[in-house]
Amino acid sequence: MINRVWPVSQNISVATLNGHQSKIIDLVFYGNNRLISASEDKSIRIWDIAKGSELDRFVLRSGRLTSINFNSDNNFLVSGSSDGIVRLWDLQTKNLLIVFNQHQGIVWSVAFSPSGSHIASGSEDQTVRLWRSRPKL
Repeated sequence: MINRVWPVSQNISVATLNGHQSKIIDLVFYGNNRLISASEDKSIRIWDIAKGSELDRFVLRSGRLTSINFNSDNNFLVSGSSDGIVRLWDLQTKNLLIVFNQHQGIVWSVAFSPSGSHIASGSEDQTVRLWRSRPKL
């Protein structure tokens, strides 16, 4: 699948990002020259827009991705998936940090609180759940 980046002031594509093997379901800008994409191919990819290249990727072992978001410090990424799981990823170390699995249906939406201390997730099970993004010590 192909991602295209378009400047608003012009009607031309400034970058084409190739790599996903299935539909792209969510996109978020990450800093000035980066884009994060999530696909039904179970991968989250981080792109350098200026170079048009893939910098990194995360791959799920189960479920299909449905949503992604990251905290205001750009350190952590949260993903929702079709298996009802919310995952918290460390963007610096590329590690999966926490798995939240109390939803009984597809997680359609994920978000960080402004402080980054909590994650909200919305599911087809008709619940919004709040999670601590930093476990108590």
